[in-house]
Amino acid sequence: MLVLVKESAEQMSALVQALVRYTQLEQAKPEKKLIELDYCVDVVINNLFSEITEKNAQISYQNLPELYLIPPLAIQLLQILVCNAILYNDGK
Repeated sequence: MLVLVKESAEQMSALVQALVRYTQLEQAKPEKKLIELDYCVDVVINNLFSEITEKNAQISYQNLPELYLIPPLAIQLLQILVCNAILYNDGK
């Protein structure tokens, strides 16, 4: 459980740092990296482990592509999407 908390805190810290860099005038464009979306989804699942377990949600994916993204922002976007899917799922 502490590992999940630590990983979530590290991801949130990375997101905050990326947002700070993004809003600074000195940096015209945030740094994009080639990243596997599978990795991003794994991080999201770890971050939302409690919510997924509580709602008995099932998340399945396979062979997602590699894309040039800003990793913390991509993870945050996916996390919002998954969180909303869990929150607004009507159980069907």
